[in-house]
Amino acid sequence: MAEEAGTASLRICLICTMPIQSSHYGIDACRACANFFKRAKDACKTYTCRAGDRKCSIVKDEKFMCRSCRFDRCVAAGMIYQRRSTKMENDQVPSLNDGVIGPSTSRDPEKFILHQIARHFNDCVARRSQQELQQLQGRDDTKLAPHPTRKIYLSSHSSSAQLFYITM
Repeated sequence: MAEEAGTASLRICLICTMPIQSSHYGIDACRACANFFKRAKDACKTYTCRAGDRKCSIVKDEKFMCRSCRFDRCVAAGMIYQRRSTKMENDQVPSLNDGVIGPSTSRDPEKFILHQIARHFNDCVARRSQQELQQLQGRDDTKLAPHPTRKIYLSSHSSSAQLFYITM
């Protein structure tokens, strides 16, 4: 059981490297960095780098973090935030790239919520698949099975059991 608790805290914020429990705005980020990014996007702020070279370190325990470099790191890590308004512009819900949700369903808030759930679920599945692949590739007791289109790993029971402890 001690190992299970240890594997859950292996995730770190991609911005400030603090341990995290959940994802925010599509990436592994702590609440502080997510809220900073949200406030910056809502206020449409632009920041100037303190050092001027845009290479400041972003560490949670530092007294002053460069806002410009922190914001740049949020964007580079892939944070996505779209401001929510009480009334949607043009009464439309943003549509998916494949056109599943469009103007015909724009007035149905349940469809919008389902769209958000599906997007976050797909992000979670992609992150988990990537972590599973990294874990399988790093083990000595797994072998790559021949397959024309997919990577399929043959593994022992113990290495397969470790995949169940990956947290999202």
